[in-house]
Amino acid sequence: MWYFKYSNYTYLQVFSMTKKRGRALIINNKNFVERPDLCREGSDADVENMSAMLKSLKFEVVTHTDLKSEV
Repeated sequence: MWYFKYSNYTYLQVFSMTKKRGRALIINNKNFVERPDLCREGSDADVENMSAMLKSLKFEVVTHTDLKSEV
């Protein structure tokens, strides 16, 4: 743990993110069979941005697209 100078009088405690943190799961449900009008165009860019951010925080990122629910 180290301290980060936030302002002239304030220091924040910050944890070092040097070790692997575990697995992060991203589920990108983009296409909907029964409602094609709900297709989420642009969600791939969201996945790329989220994945890059999580990888920078030392997470192993697993991504799945258009998963089906099972009852």
